[in-house]
Amino acid sequence: MKRYLTGTLLFLLTLGLAMPAFARISLYDLEREQRWRIKEGVRSGELTRKESKTLHREQRNIRRLKRHFVRDGRISRHERRTLRKRYSRAGRHIYRLTHNQRTRYAYGSYAPRYYGDYGVFGFSFGHRF
Repeated sequence: MKRYLTGTLLFLLTLGLAMPAFARISLYDLEREQRWRIKEGVRSGELTRKESKTLHREQRNIRRLKRHFVRDGRISRHERRTLRKRYSRAGRHIYRLTHNQRTRYAYGSYAPRYYGDYGVFGFSFGHRF
């Protein structure tokens, strides 16, 4: 009984260590997540129109490349690596453009954000809103 329990625990531990190797994100999920990040950046005003157009163009180019790779019926290891690198680079571009100081709203206009204890213009009105 003790040997059976030890063997089972050892097997489960080995399986648990091997699971992250199987937990790869698919190319479809990468594309969907990046599309959502761009959409949220536009909705929150963190992306300007020009920035969002640039990011959409980059996503379109990656999709074209993916269609080109799939044309022969399968995606090889080299092609998959190329697509992952492109998606990784696009993810960095999304992060960089959403975290810069440019916003879609002009200074003093309404932006759907929380400003804390200070109002839209940066000074306190003496009470919280």
